[in-house]
Amino acid sequence: MGVHRAARKALDVTVPPPGTTEPDKFRRRPPAGATARAARQRADRRFRTLVEASTAVVWTADPDGRITEPQPSWEAYTGQRWPAYAGDGWVEALHPQDRERIVTAWRAVLAEGGPLFEVEGRLWHAATGEHRHFALRGASLRDGSGQVTEWIGTIADTHDRVRAEAAARRTAAISRALLDGASIGVGLVDAELRYLMVNPALAEMNGVPAAEHLGRRPADVLPAYGEQAETLMRRALRDGPVLGVEFAVEADPAGPRHFVAGYFPVRIDDAPEAIGLGFTVVEVTERTRLLAALGEERVRFERLAATDVLAVFGGEEERITEANEAFLTMLGYSAQELAQGRLRWPQLTPPGWAEADERALAELRDTGRARSYDKEYLHADGRRVPVQIGVVALNRRPLRWLAYAADLSAERAAQAELRLFQALVERSGDFIAVADPRGRTVYVNPSGRQVVGLAGSGPVDHPGQRRAESRLVRRDTGELLDVDHQTFTVTGPGDDTAYVATVARDVSDRQRALRQAQGLAGLAGALSSAEQRAQIVRVIVETVPQVVEADAVRVAVAPPGSATAQVTDRTGTSALAIDADVPLARTVRDGVVSGSAEGVVLCLPLPHGDGGVFGALEVRWDRPVTDDQARRSLLDAVAGLCGQALHRGELSESARAVAAFAARLSVTRSTAEAVEVILSAAPAALGAALPGLAVLDDGRVRLWYDDVPDALSATFTDLRLDDPRPIARALRTGERIVLRDRAAFARAFPGLPDPVGAHGIVTTVAVPLFDASRRPVAALAFGWCREHPLRDGDLALLDTVADLCEQTLERVRLAAAEHNLVTRLAGRLRSPSIRLPESLEVATRYRPAMSGLHLGGDWYDLIELPGDRLAVVLGDVVGHRVEAAADMAQLRTVVNTLLRSGVSLAEVFPRVTELAGTRFLGTCLAMIVDPGAGAATVARVGHPYPVRVPAGGAPETVATGSSLPLGLVREPVPLTRVDFTPGDLLVVYTDGLVERRGRPYDAGVAALHGVLAPVAARPVEEIADALLAGLTGSEDDQALVVIRHAGAAQ
Repeated sequence: MGVHRAARKALDVTVPPPGTTEPDKFRRRPPAGATARAARQRADRRFRTLVEASTAVVWTADPDGRITEPQPSWEAYTGQRWPAYAGDGWVEALHPQDRERIVTAWRAVLAEGGPLFEVEGRLWHAATGEHRHFALRGASLRDGSGQVTEWIGTIADTHDRVRAEAAARRTAAISRALLDGASIGVGLVDAELRYLMVNPALAEMNGVPAAEHLGRRPADVLPAYGEQAETLMRRALRDGPVLGVEFAVEADPAGPRHFVAGYFPVRIDDAPEAIGLGFTVVEVTERTRLLAALGEERVRFERLAATDVLAVFGGEEERITEANEAFLTMLGYSAQELAQGRLRWPQLTPPGWAEADERALAELRDTGRARSYDKEYLHADGRRVPVQIGVVALNRRPLRWLAYAADLSAERAAQAELRLFQALVERSGDFIAVADPRGRTVYVNPSGRQVVGLAGSGPVDHPGQRRAESRLVRRDTGELLDVDHQTFTVTGPGDDTAYVATVARDVSDRQRALRQAQGLAGLAGALSSAEQRAQIVRVIVETVPQVVEADAVRVAVAPPGSATAQVTDRTGTSALAIDADVPLARTVRDGVVSGSAEGVVLCLPLPHGDGGVFGALEVRWDRPVTDDQARRSLLDAVAGLCGQALHRGELSESARAVAAFAARLSVTRSTAEAVEVILSAAPAALGAALPGLAVLDDGRVRLWYDDVPDALSATFTDLRLDDPRPIARALRTGERIVLRDRAAFARAFPGLPDPVGAHGIVTTVAVPLFDASRRPVAALAFGWCREHPLRDGDLALLDTVADLCEQTLERVRLAAAEHNLVTRLAGRLRSPSIRLPESLEVATRYRPAMSGLHLGGDWYDLIELPGDRLAVVLGDVVGHRVEAAADMAQLRTVVNTLLRSGVSLAEVFPRVTELAGTRFLGTCLAMIVDPGAGAATVARVGHPYPVRVPAGGAPETVATGSSLPLGLVREPVPLTRVDFTPGDLLVVYTDGLVERRGRPYDAGVAALHGVLAPVAARPVEEIADALLAGLTGSEDDQALVVIRHAGAAQ
């Protein structure tokens, strides 16, 4: 089958050759076979020409939908080469996300024998190197009997159309989002003025949901002004756009709402007739209100001008055409002279102000206002009047303006008086300063300049000298000066304060000493109140700057043996390498005072109680300071206080770390848990790294480690008891091995390789751990990345950690032994093999607690009774471990004996109290199952309710009569009869199966029902396993009995 076979069949017709006529048919014809071949060749050439001229991919397939011969147009489009696409290989050219869908549809058409197959998807396009969208259409060719003989079809590239449609949808979505998010109202009506579209903003303005607009006219939706809107709409449809229409809508009590609307016809493709009308509506209520408010402000301003409180005048260009009485009085002119046009501001301006006026005019013309500036006007008598003026433009062409003027004559006179005062105090030897009422210094005499570091003798033109309490600030160094001063005021004629004068003497040295003493006392008190190291550091960085009069401080604390220091300032905490070449690191590393060459940074060591150094204090000033004896004494005292506080904090943190370590060890339940806590928490309590624990186990050494590099741990894989290395030696001999540095290691272990030192560890310790008989059973080793001199306090802490580890390892060892003992005891007390009624299926389970602290109190018992009955007993004795197991054994025996002796079920538990006494407490459930009677009788004393699952039903809790717990029962126990027919299931259990820490008891019972429901039809052994597997997390023993009524024996 070829690519064009179908086409050849379709075009295989007999066509007379050109130039022949009808009589030619009576002439001698070529043989029929030759004629047919020629016709097929012509049809084949015509079809190939059609295929080559087409931009579509032409394809053919056999009746089973498989490609059986090359497809040139397919190869040209996809780049696949024959025979890669033969059979179903063409599927590989489809997009992976489209393959399953297209193949499924193709196979469905083939199976149904349909005449057509149409599908769209994405196909690999070799020329562009991407999958492109396509539309495929195929048709089946059939023979005379209707059977499909071949498929032929085309594949059209629709990629550009699909992308254009996606772009159009995106554009529509963007347009919709813009309309929905627009703050202006937008709408569209048809030629009959019926709403076609309303955006949310317009719906909100109209107070009508958008959906209720559609299909209705404005007059129907908006009774108040709909007809007015329709009139404007018709006008726009007839005459063109109508824009800027303002209208108001009453909205009592908030007042009217104001809107501006615009209407414009909507045409498509320049059609002469509009298809509808678009319109926009903008709410301008706030603008309208602002304009009204501005008008009110204008009225108030005119009233202000009329009061003559402020000189106000206005005019056009250079002429002054209006002025209030204050302006005329200020310059000595009359209203008549103003009316005669004799006042022009250039003529009123004396020489020297032209440049300032030109700048103001340029600014006025550009921006509509001129910033206020100082100038002078000429009084009518010829003297100059200093003023400050401000101007606004009312109209720019021609320039109409309005201005105000403030008379500065009084202020200039006050300045003249001040200059006179300066001359009187110029030669005083004290500090004398004068300030205006706002606190701005306007004068400092020469002696005062020298005190506060003001250079030169020019005027004081800054507000730098403000008096704060009794201190002044030097302008040159920023140093605070303490002064003994007197301050007084000079008042004017109106008894108003005009100036403030201060006369002072420098008493800085005396006050500095007093402040330092107070600061040290305050620092000591604050440090004593801080308990944790972080609190102490925060007190230091916040309090010390005030004590030493510095700009800031930083505190570096280096844990023993650490290669980095934690540096804290007011902004936070960061790490500093101790070997860094900076003053703070040098002080921590070498324990010496260091600083910067500029004299603005000084670093002091923070001493340890035994003379060592565990940190440094960096003091930073914002100016160079002199390192005099007084300052150094103060800094040494501060460093001493800080060092003592940090030492105290370190001891407190060590105590807390050891307490936390002890708390974690106290809850460990196994050797593995204890080892995990030792390896993770002991190094944290000691600030150490690379912990390892060697444990002696039946003569062999087992090594545990945490966070140790693989390369280092690999060197200890062959550790033996006779190994010469420190950890094995400590385990073998029981001696504590302390190696302060690697040189000490080389001296103590000559010739041994040092892989620990190769991993950056400097100081190492190996501590033996002993059992109760003082025999070494383990050795704990770790190290520090920097030399760590182990002081007496450190060794005491090390001994404490070792003691805690020894106690824990001994405790978990004893607990494990007791756990095994009780588990064996409990196992021996389970029910022996008995003959069960043939109609019952029974599964029993007992799961001991994971810890010896919760073991030994639960039991179950199965007792064969006459009449093909079975007694089931479950109990839970309060208490754990060996004592509880012993009580459980006694109670199990008593209950078993009473039931076998024929004591009635109601009397069993009172008799237990008589025989065993009341020295114990517990719960118990006794149940006699009689499969022949189809019932079970239950007696329960404080025990969980049984659960029954009817055949084909859901789990249900069996509520029974209640009684006092086991050990307190003296009266007959109420009995409850439970239906138990073939197919029914009964589940009885102890509370360990459902009780969990932090979860309500009822939630545990619900969880049991949830696990039981889907497995209730399975064999009882599988049900028991499923319950234990699905109800995990218990810390208590668990006993379980599952019983099914299997029906009469066959």
